[in-house]
Amino acid sequence: MTATLLQVFSAADGFEVELLSLWQPGPDTRVVIPFLTHFADLSSWEYAQKLNQKVLPQLREQGLQLCKVITVITVITVGLGSPENARLFSSTLDFPLEGLYADPTGAAYSALGFSPGFAPGADINPYLKLLPMLAGIGSPGTLQEVIRGYVGDRSAKPVFNSATPFDILGQNYQRPFELATLRLFNMIGILPKCESSY
Repeated sequence: MTATLLQVFSAADGFEVELLSLWQPGPDTRVVIPFLTHFADLSSWEYAQKLNQKVLPQLREQGLQLCKVITVITVITVGLGSPENARLFSSTLDFPLEGLYADPTGAAYSALGFSPGFAPGADINPYLKLLPMLAGIGSPGTLQEVIRGYVGDRSAKPVFNSATPFDILGQNYQRPFELATLRLFNMIGILPKCESSY
């Protein structure tokens, strides 16, 4: 693998950059690179929400606490889609624009050996590809994750941090329909934007 295979576009300014050039390696440097699916995918929205609410603040805090050992913690997030898609994603989810990059063709993903999903060469509407993937075809674990969203998961943390009607089912775990409700909220947020922007 060579660096030239990992070209991405900055969401902030649309310029093409080499992914591996975005930080200077060194003993005092730590780099976290979350790779999202498409910017209009529910999984990307859920992942970004978790990153934004829980992971990024912890990394910032760790960088401050460990400043004598770790001088730089760089977070570079890459998603599939155009820089315009990335900017809309950022503004809709209040996700940091700085450090957000787009891979419009999926070339970096291919170079890294990521799964292309179901029927990557098929010239059909992407939404038609989505249906088999929801059944787990070309996307292992999807069906189990969808079911988990409806039945809940006692080993997972609650989805919502504030008081909700789900509290009548108990607290301190992911209650039935809680994750499915978050996904519905996200779907309602994504669908109006799909026609014009994604």
